[in-house]
Amino acid sequence: MVTQSMRLLSIRLLTLVVLSFLIVSFIYAKTIEFATFEQPPVIYNQKGQLKGIAVEIVKAVFKEMEQPVQFTSYPFSRSLKMVRENQADAIFAIVKTKSREEEFIFSQQVLLNQDAVLLVNSDSDIQYNGNLVNLRHYRFATLRSATYGSQWQNAMTNNALPRVIELATYRQSLLMLEKNRVDIVIGSHITLAQEIKNLNAQHKYKVLYPPLESVPTYMAFAKTKQNYQLKEKFDQILKQFKQDGRYQQIVQEYLGADYPSGN
Repeated sequence: MVTQSMRLLSIRLLTLVVLSFLIVSFIYAKTIEFATFEQPPVIYNQKGQLKGIAVEIVKAVFKEMEQPVQFTSYPFSRSLKMVRENQADAIFAIVKTKSREEEFIFSQQVLLNQDAVLLVNSDSDIQYNGNLVNLRHYRFATLRSATYGSQWQNAMTNNALPRVIELATYRQSLLMLEKNRVDIVIGSHITLAQEIKNLNAQHKYKVLYPPLESVPTYMAFAKTKQNYQLKEKFDQILKQFKQDGRYQQIVQEYLGADYPSGN
């Protein structure tokens, strides 16, 4: 026999289920605000619209999730600060470090692998044998707040490269290099190559080999309870994209069939 108390308990449980469904629906109906930074061809502005490899991947994944998104471009350090302070929901195509993992919720799935390289003027006689510390006497230009894998991070932590200038954009770094105000620019190979192409300056620079490191970049969400759920869904869909070939198709449209995809 169903008692009055059992009826009340059933109603309360049903109410909780409905409320939980409404809360989850609200979370995923909310427009996700991305604070991004330009690094063509990964992310770039074209006639007021953000485009690029990473932008197209993120758009496709969130479309599959039926989740509206909004992209706004800022300098890299400001984008990090906005997500850190919950003024934006996420930032993407960034390197995962221990300190950043304390501040953000990182995706498990790699968004895009990027080679970090050293760039010098075409007439430079600087030699690189894979040991970054051997270049400690040279002046470096880098993107403010950026990192380029474990070797670079260790060198910075140990102050092994004392002459590093941080700038807001890769273009500023290239112009500093051209004017001999720095000796070496460090950055993403695909982004530096695109910036050099945009400047029509292919003859002015050369890459030192081997690459410093192949660096995986990720999606990073602001640390909120809702974003833990969002991260799990994002990882699930991005993994599906890699398994069924949709991810590779987007990357190859920009970089060609030989470019390594994220794992």
